Amino acid sequence: MTIAILTAMMLATPAPTTTPDQADAQCFIVVASMIGQDQSKAEKLGSGLTYFTGKIIGRHPDADLEALVRAAAPVVAKLGASEFTRCGGELQWAGARLQSLGAALQTHP
Repeated sequence: MTIAILTAMMLATPAPTTTPDQADAQCFIVVASMIGQDQSKAEKLGSGLTYFTGKIIGRHPDADLEALVRAAAPVVAKLGASEFTRCGGELQWAGARLQSLGAALQTHP
C-alpha cells in the first residue's frame, strides 16, 4: 500500500467513543455541507452521500437515518475541520480501492 492510502486509513478511523453509525452520519453531514457550499460539486460528491448512507444501512437496514444525522450535527459543528479531514480521507481511500479494482478487472477479466 502506498503511504497516502495508509494515511487516509488512519485519518478515517473515528474516535473510540464514536460508534461506526455515528461516524458515518457525521461524514454524511460533512459531504452534504460541502455540496451545500458548492453545487457544482454535487454530482461528484453525491457518491459520498451514498457511500456513507450505504455503510449505515449495510450494518443496520432499519436504522433511523434521520435521527442519526440529527444527532451527529452538533458533533460535526464541534469537531469542525478534523471531521472534513477524516471523512475526506475515507472517501479517498474508498476511491483508491475502486480504482484498483477497476484496473485489476481490466487486466484480468
